[in-house]
Amino acid sequence: MSTSPRLEFEHRQGAEPLRPAALATPASNAGRLLTALGRRPREHLRELRGIASAQSIFVLGEEDRLPWFPGVTYLGHPLGSSALLIPTWATLSLPGDIAEETLRLQLGISGPVALLPSLGLEPPEVSGRVFVCSLSLACRLDPEGLELFTQALAYLPRNPVPAE
Repeated sequence: MSTSPRLEFEHRQGAEPLRPAALATPASNAGRLLTALGRRPREHLRELRGIASAQSIFVLGEEDRLPWFPGVTYLGHPLGSSALLIPTWATLSLPGDIAEETLRLQLGISGPVALLPSLGLEPPEVSGRVFVCSLSLACRLDPEGLELFTQALAYLPRNPVPAE
């Protein structure tokens, strides 16, 4: 009987953080995220994509296009991976390409995928739990997409989106 490789997170002590390519934030930050997105130029919004669940919100895009504010975890691609996104402060126990292939084979996930140490999105005290979220259905945040994204965020539990 073969065992699957174990994915674990470690802090990138002394290493350069990964370059941000996405952000993850708890659903409770929906209002702050929408405010930050509203401050971005329209041409920047057209280059972003977003997706939300009851627990988390993700926005994908180039580093200089992402909104920056406290309470979010920025995600980057580990070396060798183009689809996998992990916290910029982290490194994995497996090379990025092997971790990406492991997720594809074991969970059937392809396309962009976020791999986080917890739903709290903060650096872990090595808990061994991993949160995996497919980001392949993220919608463009152009004006029409941003309106749909805003409506979706309004339905998140205990998370009213402030009216403008």
